Amino acid sequence: MEVIVFTDNTSVKKFFSVPGKSKNISLKILPAAELKGESCAGGYGSLIYYDLSGLTPAGVKSTLNRLKKYNRPYGIIDPGGLVNDPADLIISGASDYIGKPLLKEAVRAARFKKVLDFRCCTVDADGPQNAAEKYRCPLSGSDWKGVKSGKEYTFCFMFIELDNQKELKKAFHGPTLERFTGMLKESIEKAVTPSLGKIWMWMDLGGLVLFPFDGEGCPAILEAFRLMLNRKIISYEDFDAEILLSYRIAVHIGDTVYHSRGETGEIVSDSINSIFHLGQKFADPGGMYLTEDARGYIPQGLERSFLPAGKYEGREIFRLRGLV
Repeated sequence: MEVIVFTDNTSVKKFFSVPGKSKNISLKILPAAELKGESCAGGYGSLIYYDLSGLTPAGVKSTLNRLKKYNRPYGIIDPGGLVNDPADLIISGASDYIGKPLLKEAVRAARFKKVLDFRCCTVDADGPQNAAEKYRCPLSGSDWKGVKSGKEYTFCFMFIELDNQKELKKAFHGPTLERFTGMLKESIEKAVTPSLGKIWMWMDLGGLVLFPFDGEGCPAILEAFRLMLNRKIISYEDFDAEILLSYRIAVHIGDTVYHSRGETGEIVSDSINSIFHLGQKFADPGGMYLTEDARGYIPQGLERSFLPAGKYEGREIFRLRGLV
C-alpha cells in the first residue's frame, strides 16, 4: 500500500512515522508545495494525505478541488482547525479527516486499510470516456468482426489456472487427465462465450482467454466474477469426479498482436507476460485479481467487492473480497 503525505509540519511527520516502518506500507512524506500534478499523486490504489496548515480559506478551497481531480482516495490533515464541517469533506469525496486531537499520538497502519475499504472503489480510474486515447493500439471493438490476424489491438485478457496442480496430476493419469483437461476447457468456454470470450492460449490446467475491448466495458471482469461465485456449481454440474475446483483468475487490459489460436507461439507481448506473471506468481489460490488498467471498468454494483492488493511489476493490483 502506498501512502503519500504532503506536509511541512514536523508534528504531522512524526504522526506518520510509525506506519513508515511497516513492510506492507510504502510511505512518502513530501513538501506540501509538491502537490502540483497527477504524477505526484501516486498510482491507482495509493492514498494521499494533505496538510492544510497555513492555508488561507481560498487556498483550502483550491487544494480540495485539486485533490478531487486526481481520482485517488485522499485524506485531510487539519492541525489548525481550518475546516468547520469535517463531515462535509467526506460527503464531498474525502476519505479521511485528521484533526488536532488525533495528532497527539502516532497513526496506526490499520487506519489506512479502513480508509481504503471505505472509499477505494468509489474512485473512478481512467475510464471509458478516454479509452481510445489511453491505449496506443486500436481497440479491438465490441466483437471480433474487425480483428485481423497479424495486427496489434487492445484486448481484455483473463488468465485462469487451477490450483493444486501436483495433486490433480497425481489423481488423474493419462487418458483420465486428458478427459479432465477437456472438461475444464469446455466449462470455461461455456462460461465466457456469452461475452464473446475465446480461449486463446491453453496449458494443461489453465490458459488465457481473450475478449474484444471497445472502451465501454471489460466483459472479462463480470465473467471472472461469475466463475468465482459459481465455483461450487461448476464443480458439481460440469465434472463427474468428486472434486471441488479451486482456481486463480487475473484480468488485465492490454495490447498484443492477434493470431488465431494455435498460431500464437511467436507472439511477444508485455501484456501477455504481465498477466501470466500476475496469475502464476502473485495471485493466491482461489483469488481473483484486476490490474489498475481493468479496475476502471468494474461493473456498477461490484465496486466495493474489490480491495487494493499492492503493487506488482509497476502496476496497482486489486483483489476480490472473500466470497462465502
